[in-house]
Amino acid sequence: MDLKLRKVLAERVISFLAVLALSGLLEIRGVAAFEAVTYSRLLIASLSLGHPGLGPATLLAYLAYFSATSNGLGPLQSILIIPVAALSIRYWVQAILWIASLGLLSMSPLNYAALGALIFSLRHVTPSFAATLVAFYALTANVILYSTLPPGSIACEGFVVVMKPHSPNQSVAGAVGNWLFSNLLGPPNLLLLVLVYAASGASVPRLNKLEAGERVAPLVSILTMLISYNFAAGKLGLTVSPFIIVAPTTSFILAIITNPPSLKSPARPLPEPPILLAHLNRAWVSLYHFLKKGEKIILVFGPRNCGKTLLITEVCAALGLKTTDGRDNRNQVIHVAVTDGISDLNVHLKELVDRGVRSIVIETNRPTEVVSYLGIPINRAVYVHPPHKEARINLLRIILGGVLSREQIIELGEKTEAYGLITLIKLSEKIKDYISKGIDGKRAVKQALDEIKPDINIEDLLECEKFIVSYKGLLAGFAEPLSSIINH
Repeated sequence: MDLKLRKVLAERVISFLAVLALSGLLEIRGVAAFEAVTYSRLLIASLSLGHPGLGPATLLAYLAYFSATSNGLGPLQSILIIPVAALSIRYWVQAILWIASLGLLSMSPLNYAALGALIFSLRHVTPSFAATLVAFYALTANVILYSTLPPGSIACEGFVVVMKPHSPNQSVAGAVGNWLFSNLLGPPNLLLLVLVYAASGASVPRLNKLEAGERVAPLVSILTMLISYNFAAGKLGLTVSPFIIVAPTTSFILAIITNPPSLKSPARPLPEPPILLAHLNRAWVSLYHFLKKGEKIILVFGPRNCGKTLLITEVCAALGLKTTDGRDNRNQVIHVAVTDGISDLNVHLKELVDRGVRSIVIETNRPTEVVSYLGIPINRAVYVHPPHKEARINLLRIILGGVLSREQIIELGEKTEAYGLITLIKLSEKIKDYISKGIDGKRAVKQALDEIKPDINIEDLLECEKFIVSYKGLLAGFAEPLSSIINH
C-alpha cells in the first residue's frame, strides 16, 4: 500500500476512535447532549472516516447547538464553541485535544496532561489559530466551571480562576451579566488572563521556527500561562493544585519523544572558497572533506601556477589546521611540494607516516611520476585545473574592474587562455601598475602581455591527461566533464 494512502487511512481511523472516545467521556461527565440520543455518538464519529476533521467539527457543532437551546449560560457557551468547530476541519488534532481538556476540567491531572498536549500540538498550526484555541479554552472553561459552582464561591481549575456571585440568576441575560461583571471584569481578571493565553498560544508556532525552538516553544507558553494563573489565584487567596506540574511535564516528554536530543555536535557549515579560487570550488570542497576526514596521503596535481599551493593553504586555514614543512609535525598537515628530484621522497614520506602526521598533501605537476615512484598507495587525488574563459574574465573583472572597460576585460580574458591563475594575477597587477603611472588601458594591456608570457605548456597538460586516464584511486576537483579536460 502507498505510504501516502496509509497515512490518509490512519488519520481517519485515529480521528474516528478519538471522537468516539470523547463523546463517551462527555456522556460520563454528565453532558446531557448525549443522554437523549445515544446513537448520535457513533454517527458523529463515523463522519471522521470521510474526513478526519468532520468528526471533531460535528461534535463541537452538536455541543454548541445543545448549549444554545439549554438554560443559563448555554448560549454564551455555544458562542465560544462555534469558532473552534469551524477551525477544527483543518486542525482536527488540536480540536480533539481542546475537547478533551474541557471534558476533564474537574479531573486535575488528566486535564493538565491534555492541556500540555494541546499546547505542544500548537507547533503545527498558525499563530492566529493557536491564539484563538487557547483563548477560547480559557473562556469556555470559565463558563463551564461557573455553571457548576454554588452561589457565593470561588475556585481555580484547569488553568482558570472562577467567581460566582450570590445574586440569583433570574434569566439568561441576568446570568450572562453576572458572569461578565464577576469574571471578565471582576477580581479573576479573566480578560487579562485570556489575552495572556492568546499571546502564549500564538508564540508556540512562532518559536517553533527558531533553532531548537521545537523543544522550548510549548514550555515557554505553558510557563507564561502558569505565572498568570498563579497570580490571579493568589490575589483571591486560592491554593493552586500541585498537579499543574503535569502540563509542562507532558509537553517536555512529548518534545523528547518527537524530537530526541542529538548527541552529535551540529555540522560545521562548509565555508566558501576565497573569491580568487571560486572557479576551483570542486577542488576546494574535495580537499576540504579529505583533510577533515583525516585522509593520510592526498595528491594535489595540475599544471604550473594554477593555484595548487594557494588552494592547500586556504583549505587548511578554513579547517584551522597548521601546515609544516616536515619537522614539528605530529597531528599536523605536511605540505610536500614536488618540483625537482624525487629520489628521497619515498623515504621521507615513510618517516612522516611513522611520526604520526595527520595528513600529507603532495603538490605536483608530475602526478604520474610521483605515484609510480612511491611505494605508499595514494588513494585520493585532487585536480587543480587552469582557469577557463569565464573564470579568467571574472578574475580580471575583480582585479581590473575599476581600471579597464568591460569590453577590454572580455578581450583580455580571451587572449589569456594559456595563463595559469598565479600568472594571470601577476599580469593583472602589472596592468594596474602601468595604468597608475599614466599609461592608457589599451597600451598597458599590450605592454603587460609582452612582459608576462603564458606559462601553461602542452607537456603539463599531457602529463595530467596521462595521469587522469591511468589513476586507480578517487579523482576529484573537476569543474567540467572529464572528456573536456582531457581534450583541453
